[in-house]
Amino acid sequence: MKRVCLVISMAMLGLAGCATGSPEEWDAGIAATERQTRSTDMWTVDTALQNNITSGVIMQRTIYAYHFDPGTARLTELGQRDIGILAGYYKTTPGVLNVMRGDATAELYAARTSSVKAALKDAGVNVDQVQLVAGVPGGTGMSSQEIVDAGKRESEALKGSSLSSPAGQTGGNIGSSSDSGMKGSGQ
Repeated sequence: MKRVCLVISMAMLGLAGCATGSPEEWDAGIAATERQTRSTDMWTVDTALQNNITSGVIMQRTIYAYHFDPGTARLTELGQRDIGILAGYYKTTPGVLNVMRGDATAELYAARTSSVKAALKDAGVNVDQVQLVAGVPGGTGMSSQEIVDAGKRESEALKGSSLSSPAGQTGGNIGSSSDSGMKGSGQ
């Protein structure tokens, strides 16, 4: 039995010594894996960020003065990006697009709305289905009661969980009748 254990032990030691290549080559494989992981992580974050940007632009449905080069009707890079996002939305969904006037003269504002309409048309949008207005930023918004209710739901969901607020951070008691939402504020 001792002889069998000795043979097995020697065989295992022999196999351990069969690795090929230098340690530098082993590290190159690890480094490549780390680079791939980092690349995947960056893609994941960038995708989530881009989705948030797209959602925000669509919810606002607004082009501001800063989307144009100062004193002109020429869209900035940011303006072109946001028009591209909005074009993707308005290709399938008719609606209203706010073009904020800001301090633009009537002539400049008219040129800016024409520029927005042309950019949408160039992107394949049926501009007859998009109404350009000088309105306020879009979004359905939430009533005060909806915000209070959402806070209560979040507070209830966090009760009993392992999640806790970092030291010194207050909140989580929106609409609570026992402390008026002032927990941790010294009031």
